[in-house]
Amino acid sequence: MDDFSRYRRNVRPDIQVLLANFHISDIIRYSVGVGSFGTRCYLMLLTGNDNNHLVLQIKEAPPLIYNLQTLGVDQAIANGQRAGLRIVTAQRALRSSSYPFLGPTKFAQRSYYIRQFRDMKESVNGLGKFLSIL
Repeated sequence: MDDFSRYRRNVRPDIQVLLANFHISDIIRYSVGVGSFGTRCYLMLLTGNDNNHLVLQIKEAPPLIYNLQTLGVDQAIANGQRAGLRIVTAQRALRSSSYPFLGPTKFAQRSYYIRQFRDMKESVNGLGKFLSIL
């Protein structure tokens, strides 16, 4: 997949070496939360040479809203195609150590950024018992 190769060229050298040992096993589209509603979002399952797995999140990078209001259609589309790079540059400046897999790419003329998927929705075992005490 050329797009995955493009992504791998846009991450840190140490991550490039790590990802060279993985291949794409599956990609699914999933629904995102309120802040990203209306954008495309995917999860990509990678399988390593040692059968370990890594899940990366692929998020569409929408153009800036003011671009849509002040620029001509062609320029707004061109800016939108670079939106992934804009988001990745800002995130690297703010969180370079916490997002090692962060990198921009494009699929079908749409701009995306990829990062490691972290599901922040955790469950607590025994929560029902705890609530019954209250």
